[in-house]
Amino acid sequence: MSDSNVSAYSQTTLAAAQANVQAATVSQVANLNEQLKQNYLTAFNNWLTNWMSERITDKSTAPTPPNAYVVGYFNDPTTGTGSLGPYSGMIVQWAYPAIGTAPVCAQPPIPDIPQPPANLVPGHVHVGVRLGGPGSNYFQKPADDTIATGGHPVAATSDDGVVGMFLPLASEMGTSNPYLGWYLKVG
Repeated sequence: MSDSNVSAYSQTTLAAAQANVQAATVSQVANLNEQLKQNYLTAFNNWLTNWMSERITDKSTAPTPPNAYVVGYFNDPTTGTGSLGPYSGMIVQWAYPAIGTAPVCAQPPIPDIPQPPANLVPGHVHVGVRLGGPGSNYFQKPADDTIATGGHPVAATSDDGVVGMFLPLASEMGTSNPYLGWYLKVG
């Protein structure tokens, strides 16, 4: 082969190699971003669980989405001025996954924590419907119920017609709100 044929062959091969690397990098960036997004949403949902149970009281501590990956390029250090071989007169660039400057997704909305309305009378009993199906002794504790959890059993009729003594229990989520929880039918 003549020098001109070697040079043309090398450039064609280089272009094909760069195209293959580019295509693989685009696919890799898409997969990395999907995984990054799923990891972020899991972390956000874990934070949201703590927020809704009032173990966290500062909205500003919510995790923010990380920056997404993009296709970046680097200069091959074995090419360009001062290098030996067919690419001494040109700089060859290769694609790679790089961290970009835009978030991988939008932050989901953070709902406000529902509080009992201020106009409710303290000590208002409202036992909701049975939780867990027939035979369960657990009942909903609706937002308008203002019996503090951890107190004594109260006589009431649930929304689905069950009459008895109901013990107000605190939420297992570790909330500091004394009105969040459920009822256990104890008699």
